[in-house]
Amino acid sequence: MLDDLREPVEGESIDRLKLAQNLLRQNFHLIRLADSKAQFLLRITLTLFGVAFIGVPPAVAALKQFLYAGGFKFILFIAVIVLYAICAGFLMVAIAKVVKAVRPRNHRIMSELSGQTLRASCFFVESIAGKSFEEFRDTVNDIEYDSAVNETIHDIHVTALIAVQKYKLVDQAIKWMLGGGLFGVLFALILLVSWQLLDATPISVIPVTPTSP
Repeated sequence: MLDDLREPVEGESIDRLKLAQNLLRQNFHLIRLADSKAQFLLRITLTLFGVAFIGVPPAVAALKQFLYAGGFKFILFIAVIVLYAICAGFLMVAIAKVVKAVRPRNHRIMSELSGQTLRASCFFVESIAGKSFEEFRDTVNDIEYDSAVNETIHDIHVTALIAVQKYKLVDQAIKWMLGGGLFGVLFALILLVSWQLLDATPISVIPVTPTSP
């Protein structure tokens, strides 16, 4: 990101505005990378949740007879229900974390998340959208060098907070998804054992008394 910043010669100062702009681009790159990770994670989590939500309940319903069987079969039935609920709950929390990570951020939301009082710089998207074209043009034309540097530095700080918050939420979503996957594996193993017992359960046949012609 900083490759286009050449080494200053002796007696020459660093172009602070150029440095700030490069740092700002670096933050935007990290934000886009976090959003792409969140998008990929959301696909995986929704797939797992879809399988658990659509395909599993009919299988659990087939084991309903274990509820009245008592003993080991009853314990298996309760374990299947509990593990399914935990797995679905973990995946739902992971989805919520990912959705929160990709939510649009403004200076008000970032003030709440960071515990700091943040303002929107004159270059921030909210400030630009809140002005007419003429007002924004005059702002850009009239701004002094030091003011431009300070406003860009402010945007660097805000976008850094946004990037850190997004990566934090993505990391939490990954942990919740892995937890849901772990409970999902345990759920699948117990469900497989339950199906084996269900296949081995003899079917009671009601004797039919032949009727005389």
